[in-house]
Amino acid sequence: MGLIRTLLALAVMLGHAGYSSRGFLNPGLAVQCFYIISGFYMSLILTDKYRANTLFYSNRLLRLFPSYFVALAATLAFVFAGNALLGFDWSGQISAPSFGAMIALLGANLVILGQDILCWFDVAPSGDLALVGTVPDATPAWRFMLIPQAWSISLELMFYAMAPFLALLRTRWLIAIAVASVAVRTMDVGMGYWLWPRRLFPGELCLFLFGMISFRAMRAMPDDISKFGIPALVCLIGLLLAHPHLPVNEQVTWALLYAAVAIALPFLFLRFKSSAADRRIGDLSYPIYLVHILAISIVDALQVEWRLAAIFCVTILASVALYYAVELPIESVRRARASKHAEGEAAAKVAAAA
Repeated sequence: MGLIRTLLALAVMLGHAGYSSRGFLNPGLAVQCFYIISGFYMSLILTDKYRANTLFYSNRLLRLFPSYFVALAATLAFVFAGNALLGFDWSGQISAPSFGAMIALLGANLVILGQDILCWFDVAPSGDLALVGTVPDATPAWRFMLIPQAWSISLELMFYAMAPFLALLRTRWLIAIAVASVAVRTMDVGMGYWLWPRRLFPGELCLFLFGMISFRAMRAMPDDISKFGIPALVCLIGLLLAHPHLPVNEQVTWALLYAAVAIALPFLFLRFKSSAADRRIGDLSYPIYLVHILAISIVDALQVEWRLAAIFCVTILASVALYYAVELPIESVRRARASKHAEGEAAAKVAAAA
């Protein structure tokens, strides 16, 4: 599963660098596949690792925020040096936010939460926030996000907030909520796909639930299905590569992709759960997601030849540095906290039985 996560992160990088047409999954669909995997993983750790919601929440925040703040600081330094972020010239004509809008924009940059909502707004020439497309000559509010791809992390935070409660529901209720979410996704409200449903929590929730349902299906399967892990991996990678070229309607290809990811997850998990190499590869997925736009911007600012190779190298090097400098030490802290909590629970059970 780690390899798939990193391939999805690289698909996002390729898309933002302008290479989606090279024959790989587009970044929007790659992010949505992440949501399915996230639902699977959250079900797993809530079942096997976390018994206390407070520990689950605090460890998820430790997972996301330290690396985010480092990437945010690096991006801020890059922009303050007078460079353009993702081809956007901050020295050009943009709408200056009012005090209220500035507070909202700064807050979203710092806490991540709300970045998906800000995608629905522009900064009008008056400086106030206005619903996207309703005011001429306005600047999209997401242009003020230093890590603009973090809108998806905002949605992840909301998934995490609900995960412990969703994990308590019977499977039939998860299916019912997923069906309702699919209905929201398919509503025609006259908004572009990039907003509805991609930046709308109720419409994206079904993807997270598909992952949770996939985990529950795995628990009813025999362990020997792990022998199908390699074929499942090959088929899924093949679909990621072939997806843009499938000779069917776009909505059908999306449904096929979501179904393929959800169905493949149990096979992949059981086959690779003990693979240290797969885990290490997967550990780079979040750093790649955080730093790739900064890496693209650095390469473009330097006008490096062999642009795609340079973007790949800078992204991977920055991701490895972020992993070893921040992620690995924080992971040790998270594991120690989980172990200490488990020991405390065990001691409490012994005391209660005495």
